[in-house]
This record gives sequence, C-alpha cells and structure tokens, in this order.
Amino acid sequence: MLTDTDGLYDSNPSENENAKLIETVEKITPEIINCAGGAGSRGTGGFATKLKAAEIATSAGVPVVIMNGEKPSRIYKVLDGKSVGTRFLAKEV
Repeated sequence: MLTDTDGLYDSNPSENENAKLIETVEKITPEIINCAGGAGSRGTGGFATKLKAAEIATSAGVPVVIMNGEKPSRIYKVLDGKSVGTRFLAKEV
C-alpha cells in the first residue's frame, strides 16, 4: 500500500520528532492498532483503514508492505526483499 508517510510509526511523527518507524509487524495487536491513531487529514481512513486491510490480507496468507508512494520505484526494493516502509508478515493458512 502506498501512502504519504514512510510507513507505520510508533507515534505520530508530525507531533513527535522522536517517533520511530516500525519496520516489521509480526502480528496486528491492540498496541499496533493504537499506533495508527484516527482518520488521516488527507484521506478518509488514515492508518486505521490501512491496518484493517493489512489484517485481512495477512490473515489470508498475503504479506503487506505500507510505504511512501512519493517514489513508487521503491517497490523494486520491496520485491528484492529489502526493508522499505512497514512490512506485515503473513499468517500461515
């Protein structure tokens, strides 16, 4: 999923300069959901909606990456297995 941030942070990076990018999510827990906050100011769902989509996909055995869409060519790095954005690991089905 492409978005206007580099991925999921542990807190809002526009409000907390010490916010850290979460590179890998093994399981979507209540703590991860709390990191998402509310609806985004530019869209109609923000990270809460992205996490719901990631939860659906990973539950079906499909890994998910949420990354900044400003440079979509970074998708090649994702395909090469490099760390870009936040990677959500697929559950075994």
